[in-house]
Amino acid sequence: MLKRWAYSISNFKRLERVPPQLHSFQLFVLLLQLIAVISPRLGYGQKQLVTPIMAYNHSFTTANGLSQNNVTSILKDRDGFMWMSTGEGLDRFDGYSFVNFVHSDSDSSSLSNNAVKNMLLDSKGQLWVGTYNGLNLYDNKKETFRKFLFEPPDDYISHSTIFSLLEDRHHQLWVASYGIIYKIDIETFAIKKYDYRNDSTGLATVIALLEDRNGKIWAATRRGIGILNSEGIVERIIYYEDTHGSLPTDMVVCMAQDATGALYFGSNGMGVLRLNDENDKTFKHFTSESGKPFFGSDIIGSLATDKDGKLLVGTDGAGIYKQDDDGNFRQILGNQSRQLHNGNIVNIFVNDDNSYWLGLYGGGLQVVYAGSRRFEHYRYFDLDMERIEKNSILAIAEDQHQKIWIGTDGAGLYKFDPQTKLFTSYGHSSTNKKSLSSNVVKSLVVDEKNNLYAGTFGGGLNYLDTKTEASHGIYIYLVITQV
Repeated sequence: MLKRWAYSISNFKRLERVPPQLHSFQLFVLLLQLIAVISPRLGYGQKQLVTPIMAYNHSFTTANGLSQNNVTSILKDRDGFMWMSTGEGLDRFDGYSFVNFVHSDSDSSSLSNNAVKNMLLDSKGQLWVGTYNGLNLYDNKKETFRKFLFEPPDDYISHSTIFSLLEDRHHQLWVASYGIIYKIDIETFAIKKYDYRNDSTGLATVIALLEDRNGKIWAATRRGIGILNSEGIVERIIYYEDTHGSLPTDMVVCMAQDATGALYFGSNGMGVLRLNDENDKTFKHFTSESGKPFFGSDIIGSLATDKDGKLLVGTDGAGIYKQDDDGNFRQILGNQSRQLHNGNIVNIFVNDDNSYWLGLYGGGLQVVYAGSRRFEHYRYFDLDMERIEKNSILAIAEDQHQKIWIGTDGAGLYKFDPQTKLFTSYGHSSTNKKSLSSNVVKSLVVDEKNNLYAGTFGGGLNYLDTKTEASHGIYIYLVITQV
């Protein structure tokens, strides 16, 4: 039996298995509650300005159900589940709870090792999991794992560690281990093996893999970057010491290519290096006028591109930097966040809504809703609400015409039009039998016919016929006080 443990998180909405209206609803909640501050730009090779964009975030740690607070990679599968890899197992999150997958000596279908380094979702929707002891393929129907150990020698912990996973444009899975790169056909599972342990290529330890826009495979090692063709043949190597004079310990740990074709390399001590394109042979280093690390830290944990093709740089203790339209970088989330302070951002996953899911070394998982626009904040909806000082929100619902209905604690019911930015109020009146039965509206539901139900405190259930709004306004014509 596969070992799994689930932890409930009731205050976080399911990620994808929700009606589209809920996504608008969640956005509206953010618009009501948050204000984002636009930060000034900072440039490539110039003094940094460190005023960050403020962003709403939500953090998850072992207290919420994570296997461990060291989150090494994050991805989303086709069913909308988020997956997090840690040093003590693999976690799946559905928006409400975590399910943990761990190794069991008595279960051959369990994860091969609890120390998970990386994951990849291939073009067929298959989840591959790289660990310190082999590669695993997840079966989502049986919730089991098929193991690929690659002929491990006696010292398997040293030689079957999976450092990086990459699917190329030909749907071949590249798997980097100590001195060996494997290529797996994701249809047939046929395996090709490229052994570099006894040659002069310097590919003894491949830390990261990248496919460039021309289909070449870039392999980051302790000595430099190897460029391979589709058959694993090393065509050329760019050595760090030849272009930057760096030490072997300052190795590249992550790579990314932006929309212009420029290649970026995040390192463990050299900061970020850049090549203008695939033919460039000389690394450029980001510097600042003060001589301090350009990105606030020379230890770079992760690189990623957002939905607009802009590069994101995750650092060790200095937050996240984002590339702007001019190619310059600015800090969008600083280490003033207690969760990010002293935390290495080892993975950045950009969700479909352009939110950032951050894997932190020692800090768990953090979800950041970042952006450059300001959020709208409504403290009071009208003068009556301000006069009675009743602005606590108890319920929100969106109808089929994209109108937002808001239940309050004492100020009645409000309808918000996102286009006009206007509020319409519906309150209780002792002289109107068709008015709201109570000004404390605790719950709201819109049915398939676009009718609104309002549950109140002390006034029972109210039914609103929204179809008569155009000619007669909203009528609340049924009050149920007892069931």
